[in-house]
Amino acid sequence: ISLYLIYKNQVLRKPTFYAIASLAITDIGTSIGGIFEIFLMPLFGDTYFTPAQYCLLSGSISLSAFLISKNHLMALTIDRYIAICVPLKYSIIMTKRQMAIFIFLSYFPVFAIFIMPVFWNNSDLVKNTVYFLCPLQIIPAWFHTVFILLIPVACDSAMVAMYVRIFHISRKHQERIIQLAEG
Repeated sequence: ISLYLIYKNQVLRKPTFYAIASLAITDIGTSIGGIFEIFLMPLFGDTYFTPAQYCLLSGSISLSAFLISKNHLMALTIDRYIAICVPLKYSIIMTKRQMAIFIFLSYFPVFAIFIMPVFWNNSDLVKNTVYFLCPLQIIPAWFHTVFILLIPVACDSAMVAMYVRIFHISRKHQERIIQLAEG
């Protein structure tokens, strides 16, 4: 629905809505990937076991989708932060080109990072793995620590800090408006 509205409504063709459209496309791709994964699993034999290569591909796609969505939310947070904290410079700072760079940076590094486990893994140690645990068994522990724990926690912390600042500024504006209305 959001893609259709952005496509049809000229007013919604602004940098923020480009990020929302890209996030919607990512979510659609994630859903299609999940459905594909569910229907593809039975082709590999028993429902609870899967070959290591399929496990790596499945885990990489799932983790990529998670981080891409998180990166889009980070781009939207930065967009809102700039809009609230420096509203007069917003249209100069946040252009369509700038948002296109944010969107590109949401996709490209994640794909580059999550291709690594396909080539560098412990799949020779694990022949048949429990499906839901296979990414933890096959992908090296340092990879999980850095790309699944540290980077998302850093992004979440930055987003929380920006929203705390946004709410603080909004509260100051609200108090100022009340003073002007009373005064």
